[in-house]
Amino acid sequence: MSFRSLNIGKRGVLAQQFAQNVVSNNISNVNTPGYSRRAAVLTENFAQTTKGGQQGNGVFPEAVRSYRDFFFERDFRDNTSRLNRSTMDSTVVQRIETLLGEPSDGGLDFAIEQLYTAFEQASLKPEDIGLRSLILTKADSVVKQFRDIDQRVNELRSDMFVKTRFSLQEVNRITAEIANLNKEIGKFPTEEAAAIFVDQRSELLIKLAKYGDVTVSNDRGGAININLGNMPVIAGTESYNLDLRESVAPTGERTAFIARVDNFGNQLSVVTPNSGEFASFLQHYNQTLDDQDSSGGYSIMSRFNDLANAIGTRINDVFSTGYGLDDPAGPPPGLNFFEAQGGGAISARNIQIATTINGQPRRLTLSDAPNEPGNANIARAISNLSTDQTIISGRSAANFLNHTYSELGNIGADAATGVTAFNLVAEQLTIQRENAQGVNLDEETVDLMKFQRAFQASARVITTSNELLLTIINLGR
Repeated sequence: MSFRSLNIGKRGVLAQQFAQNVVSNNISNVNTPGYSRRAAVLTENFAQTTKGGQQGNGVFPEAVRSYRDFFFERDFRDNTSRLNRSTMDSTVVQRIETLLGEPSDGGLDFAIEQLYTAFEQASLKPEDIGLRSLILTKADSVVKQFRDIDQRVNELRSDMFVKTRFSLQEVNRITAEIANLNKEIGKFPTEEAAAIFVDQRSELLIKLAKYGDVTVSNDRGGAININLGNMPVIAGTESYNLDLRESVAPTGERTAFIARVDNFGNQLSVVTPNSGEFASFLQHYNQTLDDQDSSGGYSIMSRFNDLANAIGTRINDVFSTGYGLDDPAGPPPGLNFFEAQGGGAISARNIQIATTINGQPRRLTLSDAPNEPGNANIARAISNLSTDQTIISGRSAANFLNHTYSELGNIGADAATGVTAFNLVAEQLTIQRENAQGVNLDEETVDLMKFQRAFQASARVITTSNELLLTIINLGR
């Protein structure tokens, strides 16, 4: 009887020490990112059958259980993807608004208005060379504004491309590490036994979710398969590399896409993320900032190209019917005011003052008849274009710009609303996640004291059993 008590006490001491170690590990990892709380699973040791019935043989530390809720983790990843999509959308819109600098006295809207005003002023005294030179000065300001916007937007577009390429390198590192963790987890009989590796993998999945929507499915041996968007990037212990590439259409439209490639860089498929930073990048690179966009969606550069073409074409239509100060009688010379550098259609990138009149104010065709220096009908007609509601898309140039900026503002407002909403959801999910699998120091302290007392009691069982054995031995002497 006493020998059994000694064994029961020994098992109790070892089991409570095991549980104390688990609790101590929880406490030490209270601030470790991704750590899930563990609990010792203690079960009754096998019973021994005697004539008097079954008699217990103490306790057995069966396993360590991790408090992990995969549904919370899935929701947390999904919300992380949506949050980062909205955050990047908001950031891109803010950068566009900053580089446009509207409304201001130095922006495109102001420059166009000043050009029309210069024509109006010249209509009052069309033979004045100073007023004619002012028209060319204001036209040059319009050209510089269009070209500056085009350059800045393209710099932003290129900057996003470079940063996304670096982000893809980080994604490749993450997926390779997850595939390696899958391999390590497979060496253990259960996921519970590989809790440290499972925690590390879960934390990496959250990092991966920043870039795109992550779908997880279980594989053999505790491994997981992962899709980023519509394509698998991890299959068990194998990972696929991603690369940022660009295709060029015959029209010159450049379209970025994320390719899944083999070890030799050969393209296997195209990855299409639905959320996360990559989804935001693809939308803005291929649409918002693309001056050749053919999708029909909101493209800020397509709008500026259309505006530059509309203003140039409408002014040219009127200007080409006029006469300069030195033009002889006969048909008008048919000069243009604006032209496309290098030929073709006028756009924000190539607009320039026509070389036939640039720096030559006397050649400005402000009169609708030859040899009439006081005639300003052409200048007046061009000035009236400032309020013409048929310039572009049923609007004047000023109204078209205001509408363009308003649409951009709405996109930014929607993104900011998304950031606020998804941040709120993230806070709630974080609290729920911490409650489900985080370490609570108060609870761990209580458990530590509980197992400490159980340890002391088991040790007392050993001491008492030893004393009983000594008494029995002494009785036989």
